[in-house]
Amino acid sequence: MPKTASRSSGGGFLFEITSKMRLICDQVTSQKCDQFNLLTVNAMRATFNISFVCRQSKVSKLGKAPIEMSIIINGQRTYISLPRKEDPKVFKKLLTSRKPNDLKDYLELIYQKVQESQTELARKGILQNPTNLKEYILHGCSDSYTIEDLFTDYLRILRKRVGINLSPIVYRRYENVRDLFYKHIDKNKQVSEITKAIVTDFYAELNRKYESTTASGMIAKLKTIVIFAVDNNKLKINPFNGVKMSKRTKEVEFLTESEIRKIRQKPLIGRLDKVRDLFLFQCFTGLSFSDMAALRSEDFLTNESGQLYVKKNRLKTGKGYLGLIGVSVGESLVSC
Repeated sequence: MPKTASRSSGGGFLFEITSKMRLICDQVTSQKCDQFNLLTVNAMRATFNISFVCRQSKVSKLGKAPIEMSIIINGQRTYISLPRKEDPKVFKKLLTSRKPNDLKDYLELIYQKVQESQTELARKGILQNPTNLKEYILHGCSDSYTIEDLFTDYLRILRKRVGINLSPIVYRRYENVRDLFYKHIDKNKQVSEITKAIVTDFYAELNRKYESTTASGMIAKLKTIVIFAVDNNKLKINPFNGVKMSKRTKEVEFLTESEIRKIRQKPLIGRLDKVRDLFLFQCFTGLSFSDMAALRSEDFLTNESGQLYVKKNRLKTGKGYLGLIGVSVGESLVSC
């Protein structure tokens, strides 16, 4: 394999190994699926580059700096800090020496591990990019786990709670977050590609499209799903670490009795007349639209005085409420 040595921008010495990615087709047996064969053929055209650098700018008080490995695939780069540390001057001297030494042997072993990881990723049908390769080298991975797999697993568990301690409306909000996130990042990418930059950019996009309260609620749901991946060892680093989610207090404008009376007396026909009645019902009872939409005939009761009232549990909190339904403005009261 071609090897070159040069000065790095960080003041250290760079040892570079450059080659075309050689995931040879004859390693692929006929039993492998067409998708894997295609991935292997495509990988052969990819440019692959490994560099080892020991930067003078990162020298500690003990006079040594960590050896870093740079991996470039098709112009995309990632860095891995290796356990071994060296004096940058010694690093340069050992690598430019024509004699074998333990540093050269060490870097050769690292390079072989990278090659083995490449082959294993291809065998498992996982996309070859610096992020996935780094994840495999550092932690290993038993199977491909995509962003779509994460949402599917989490929503399957969440669906079991619907009707018990989770409302259908809240579940649909999680589905909505999923759909919006799929538009922001390819759902077929590995879950390890959900980075802090991706999360921050998605949050900024939500704040651009929605009110602050709505955007904060959406990003909080995505955070819950991501933490699920971290807790189940599908994601090694929580990309939400350091991401600030601000939730500004939403000002509520209240209607006056005079304004409600005008709405009630306004002549309307057809659908608008029904919409107006539903709106006034919410005003009189204090119910949210979702709570009102969930009402059934058995929820309407009459007390000893002949007053009609509503008794039910709120969908969002599960707490009970009692709403007295009057005839005119001011005759409705809700106690929770």
